[in-house]
Amino acid sequence: MFYLGPAGAPLDAKGMEDGLPMLKEMGLNAMEVQYTRGIQTKLETAERLGRIAKENGIRISCHAPYYINLNSRDKGVLKKSCTWIHRTAEMMNAWGGYMLVHHPGFMHGMKPSAVTRNVKRRLAGCVKRIRDEGWEMFIGLEMTGKLAGFGTLDEIIRICQDIEGVYPVIDWAHAHARDQGRFKRVQDFEDLLREYEEFTTDFLHCHFSCIEYGERGERKHLEIEARSPDFAKLATVLKKREYDITIISESPVRDRDSLKMKRILGR
Repeated sequence: MFYLGPAGAPLDAKGMEDGLPMLKEMGLNAMEVQYTRGIQTKLETAERLGRIAKENGIRISCHAPYYINLNSRDKGVLKKSCTWIHRTAEMMNAWGGYMLVHHPGFMHGMKPSAVTRNVKRRLAGCVKRIRDEGWEMFIGLEMTGKLAGFGTLDEIIRICQDIEGVYPVIDWAHAHARDQGRFKRVQDFEDLLREYEEFTTDFLHCHFSCIEYGERGERKHLEIEARSPDFAKLATVLKKREYDITIISESPVRDRDSLKMKRILGR
């Protein structure tokens, strides 16, 4: 089954309470709550919105703050990063969501093997704290689009293999930008998905938009009409899969491009 929806409420919505039923009316069935710039929602509000999401058949995920860095040399940043993950998990639990997404951290000029060890050790502590709370959810490590960020699919899989309940989140735009226009052919999408499937075929949670990039990686997200990368080619690959696939639109016209993706997929 495909779950499609935007990163945030629909553009024409007045807020989440208005936006969740609107998604159902549009024929969409997913949304990623954006806590990327901080968490202001009260728990009771999240619980109420979670009930509305459930009533409207909307699959909820949440994106934790951008400034999480599990490879920081600053102990204060590390402590805050774990706190932000925990707070997002608390909100996720209130929402009744299934996936908490965040970026692992930055390279800081270190070798990938050293960053992997640091992120793995620190994330394991964060996940244990979430499990100790009794909160049931998957933790998603998102691929990064800038060369300074830690987060190729291979790097992320190395962490997920050792921490139960942690899954890679493929960001097709980020992979395209990081590798300077990686997805030119249908086979290019197939190759990355095959790499993911060597880790799991339980499900796929992914992000899609088109993207502008430079020599350092991503610059800004674009509408899917830019066709860089081309969603039609990705759709050819995804339609062959039998497991559940969630596609979150990070386009500037997020819900409108979700509907375009749905049409391209023939859903």
